[in-house]
Amino acid sequence: MYCTKCGKQIDAQSQFCPYCGTSVSTTSDSNVNTNAATVQLIVRRKKRFYGSLVPYKFYIDKQLVASISNGEEMNFSIAPGVHSLTCDLWSGVGECQIQVPDGVRKVVVEIRLKVGLLTNKIEIVEVERSN
Repeated sequence: MYCTKCGKQIDAQSQFCPYCGTSVSTTSDSNVNTNAATVQLIVRRKKRFYGSLVPYKFYIDKQLVASISNGEEMNFSIAPGVHSLTCDLWSGVGECQIQVPDGVRKVVVEIRLKVGLLTNKIEIVEVERSN
């Protein structure tokens, strides 16, 4: 299967293109309203010194959609509904659920790395929502 936006070959089971983030699947999910317009999900990883060389794996609804590098911002198209966002780093996993009601057109989340003495923790924080 090929992405309709960037043209790269992707796995047939993918819901999102891992290269450009475009939604490529129309699978039905009880938490997602597939008849509604899509919402732009913007994921930001602010540029930081600590951990800058390691890309983070980013998942939407348990589907790997991207590897996000230091200082990178990526755009994804999602349907309104409840979505699980997960970010995976060698030292831990950050997870959150976002509720995107009908009428919302853009949601911006930020990935933050919290550095501790023994472990590092990833947080996914919603920073903006607009209609």
